[in-house]
Parts: sequence; C-alpha cells; structure tokens
Amino acid sequence: MSESLEDALSQHPFLSGLPEGTLELVASCAQLVTFETGSLLLTEGGVATTLYLVYRGRVAIEIHTPTQDRLRIETVEPGQVVGLSWAAPPFRWQFDARALEPVAAVAIDSARLRDRLGENPAVGYALLGRLLSVVLKRLQATRASLIDLHQQYRGGGHAGERRRSRSWGAPEPVAEDLEDVLSRHRFLSGLPEGTVELLVSCAKLATFEAGSLLLSEGGVADTLYLLYRGRAAIEIHGPAQDRLIIETVEPGEVTGLSWAAPPFRWQFDTRALEPVATVAIDSERLRARLGENPVVGYALLGHLSSVVLKRLQATRFRLIDLYGGGSEQSDFVTGAAPRSRTLTPSLYHVVGRTEVADVVTLALEPYQGRSIDFLHGQFNMLTAFGIGEVAISISSTPGAPGPIEHSVRDVGAVSHALCSAPVGTVVGVRGPFGTPWGVDDIEEDSDVVVVAGGIGLAPLRGAIDDLVRRRRAGGGRVFLLFGARSPDQILFAEDLEAWRRSGAHVDVTVDVGAPGWDGPVGLVTALLPNAPFAPAHSVALLCGPEIMIRFAARDLVDLGVDPRRIRVSLERNMQCGVGLCGHCQLGPLLVCRDGPVVPWGGVADELFMQRQR
Repeated sequence: MSESLEDALSQHPFLSGLPEGTLELVASCAQLVTFETGSLLLTEGGVATTLYLVYRGRVAIEIHTPTQDRLRIETVEPGQVVGLSWAAPPFRWQFDARALEPVAAVAIDSARLRDRLGENPAVGYALLGRLLSVVLKRLQATRASLIDLHQQYRGGGHAGERRRSRSWGAPEPVAEDLEDVLSRHRFLSGLPEGTVELLVSCAKLATFEAGSLLLSEGGVADTLYLLYRGRAAIEIHGPAQDRLIIETVEPGEVTGLSWAAPPFRWQFDTRALEPVATVAIDSERLRARLGENPVVGYALLGHLSSVVLKRLQATRFRLIDLYGGGSEQSDFVTGAAPRSRTLTPSLYHVVGRTEVADVVTLALEPYQGRSIDFLHGQFNMLTAFGIGEVAISISSTPGAPGPIEHSVRDVGAVSHALCSAPVGTVVGVRGPFGTPWGVDDIEEDSDVVVVAGGIGLAPLRGAIDDLVRRRRAGGGRVFLLFGARSPDQILFAEDLEAWRRSGAHVDVTVDVGAPGWDGPVGLVTALLPNAPFAPAHSVALLCGPEIMIRFAARDLVDLGVDPRRIRVSLERNMQCGVGLCGHCQLGPLLVCRDGPVVPWGGVADELFMQRQR
C-alpha cells in the first residue's frame, strides 16, 4: 500500500470541513488496511471496535435473514464510512459489511477515538454530527427496504403513496414547570452542567391527544420531543395506506431525531397512543446553542446516537421479521401463508395458572393454529402488552397434548404483570430460542443426574419427564436432586411424587425448615454423596443459581463425572432472543443464541473462572 495515512485522511470527504485538529486527532487512532473481494470488514453482532473510512472499492451493507440469505441494505462507495455502531452502547455492529471488490480503508480504533473526542469536545461535536447524518441515511435505506418488502406481501400500491387524511394534534400548553421537567428527564441524565439551562432557552412544554401526530414522515425536522408522560408509536406508511409500527416511545425517551443532521426531514410518523406530554425543543435554536457550547453538544449528540442506533436496530428487526414471512396474527401482512416468526410475538391467551409462593406457572394456548414446537431446555420471549418482554423457559414437555407452560418468578415489572395475569389474558409469545438439553443424545444405559435449585427446576421439568419415561424399561437411572428455599416454595410437588413412583431417585432439600418438614435441610450439593449413581457412566444436567451450578459441577467432577458430560443452563438478560442486540453476552457467547444450555467442561467452567478473576 503506497498511500500515506495523512493523505488518505486529508482527502476523505467524511472529514471535510471539520474543525482544525481533526485530522491529527484521527491519525493518532488510525491505520491503513485493505480487504480482498468477498471478505468481511465487520460482522453483525460483533463488538464495534473500528470505524472504517473507505477510500477505494465498494462495500455492501447486509443483514442476515431467517432463510440464511443476505439482504443488501446499501452500497458504500469510496469516500463513505462503515462501522457506525462504535459511537454508542452497546457497541455492537448491526450489519455485515462485505467487500464487493478490493477495498482500501482507514481503520480507526473506536475506543481510542472516543477517548480523544472526550478530550476535544469541539471536534467530537462536529464528528458526531457528521456521523449522525450517515446513520440517518442508513436508517432511511433500511426503512426503504422495509417498505419495499412490505409492498411485496401486501401487493398493489407503491412505496410512494401517501395517506391523504391526517389527524394533526395541535400542541397544547402545559402548566408544569419546564426546568423541573427537564431536570428529571431520563434522556438528559448524566449530561454536563448547564445542559438544562441551555435547553430551557429553546424549549416549551406541549401535549398531544391520543391518535394525533407529533411529527409527520417527510416533514421538516424542526422539533425534538422529550416525552415525559404517555406513549407514542413510531410508524411508517405501508403501500396500502396502513401503518407499520417500528417502535414504541415511552416516557423518558425521545422522538424527532432527524433535527441533528441534513437534510433535516423526519423519516417516520410519531403518533400518540394515549395523551402525551412532551418538552418540545426548537431544533434550529438548539443547533445554534450547541455550536456555542460544544461540551454540551458532544455529550448530547452521544446520547442521541444511542437513540438513533436503537431506532435503526428496531427497523432492522422489523425488516428481518417481515423477510421471514410474517405471522397469521400479523396486523400488517395479509394474504400470505403463515410462516415462522421470530421478532414479532404471536397471540396466546392464559387458560390456566398455578401459584407456588412467588412463582406462577401459566398455561398458554394460541388464538389461532397450533402451538409452537420446541425442545427440552429452550425458552420463549413472553410479552406483557403495554409493559414489556422477558425471556422465560418452557416448563412443559415437548409434544405433550394441551397448553404450553411457562413458570415465571415475580421479580420485576414484566414478570409481575405476567404473574398477575388472570385466565383469559392475552400475552405475546415468540420463539422458541436457544440450545436444548440434548436428551435424545444421552445413551440409554447412562445414569442421568439432575441438580436443580429453585425455579431452575422449570427448564428441566420436561426433560425429567421424558428421561423417567424412557428409563422405565431398564438401563440407566434418573437421579433428581432439588433444592428450594423453604417447604412452601417446592415447585411441581405432584411431579416430584410421580417421578418417584416411576422409579426415579428424588431427593429434596430446603434452605430453611418449617414445622412438619422432616426432609433434609441444607445445600442441594450435600445430597450428591448419597445418590448412588455411577459417575463414570453418568450425564449431569444442572440449572439454578450460578453459585449452585459452580459448586455442583465441581463436586460432580470430584466424584468422577466427566466435565464434558455435565450440561448447564446459563442465565443472562436476554432481550432479542436471536443474537442481535448483545445484551446477553457472556465472554465469547451470546447466551440466547449459543446457550442457554452449554457443556461445563471447556465452556462454562472457563467462563465462570474468568468472571471470578
């Protein structure tokens, strides 16, 4: 490569017109790199470590589809950039970038760049403003692909058609104190001193009635809205005059993102789902004030970058979902045969519920069609509409007749809503996701040792059911060691007794005894020495608190069980279920995709060891 780094940077259009010192700052974080035709510059879901300034060759921006195809969103030409997700958490690439021909680029280390921009906020403000313009362009390209694909499913019409009838909501004045609302708004949390005072000079309070538009796709982006009461829907127009919801904006969030970068045109509608109260910030005045105060400007654009990338991700999810074929319960795709859907929930209703202390087992049946097929140990994403979504393991047996069951512990807003749901409540179900226990791979003559703690019995319930049934004819035995906090928190008591009657070795212990309890009191691992399994010919399945898994696995290995024949279920905060958002990362794994069930030996043991260091 004969080019110099300084020449490549000074001639690159992305950096043109930025403040003095920008080239030197970027050069301190950068190097020249090349890529061969067909190679990946970045991979969807990977850690966003690099910003690439392409100066020779073309690059395709692609997403994976449920059919394993590659769907091209945009082509990056020389003079453009790749790797936009470096600017805001969770710092995960949202697309693949593939070289269509030999590519030469400036590779900028994103961690070093963020540090240097923090030291020079004037450059940071200008650079983030330029970056937001690119992100908004990519958002527009993704939105266009979504509309085109939506048109294919609906048939007729064209993406350019617009609805003639609009319900505009004239902003109403509000009696609350503007400065107080701004000081408490979540979007502004952690911004530099003086931010609230700066925004007060550009803002007013405004309300909108349910059903009215805060902003209209294609309109001039003259306002940034900070919602502090009520919810609003981010929508695009479908080709048949329908509305396709991309995302729901909650109190503490923002809408009207296109104010920050040319061409200053809104790319979506925002419609009030209920009465909405906002801070309406005049975007032209805001840009002028931020130019005078780059410290606040750089910090504010950093927050805004997170929101724009989140909106891009939501649009991408919708595109992948629609590419996967929609659903029989879709509110925007009609006339197509039902297919698998991973990113939009199907409608189920509660047909039964069982409560044990703070755990509720919900029996769910679909409104239409048959229930989903699943494997032992997999999970679904359950939606409490109006509240949120949470990953919950399936606690019923695959292939068994009747409803599908999920056991939910009441620990947060979403789980509380699900636990409180009476029979007849409509919930969303999407999935199944994750790796299974692999019951079919266990040799018939192997003993199976199941160690479960608390609600960790739920993901194992169906597997135990099948294992006990398969071993009635002889061969290996099933040993279930279960620990609960107290006797009144023992889950699936009828199942425990049924498994015992069917020949399984079932031991139950509690952390704290109670009057009438005559069973063991103590840690579940204390039951292992008294379980007469054959360690050299055993497979172990472990699920429960992390500390229980760690000590149970250690004791099983000490007893002679091959660590590669110990399988554990990992728990993480899973939000997308398909390995896209990165919230469930544990070391090199994305638990929703690579787990939750993984081998102890060579995988989970090393991850737990790294966490202890």
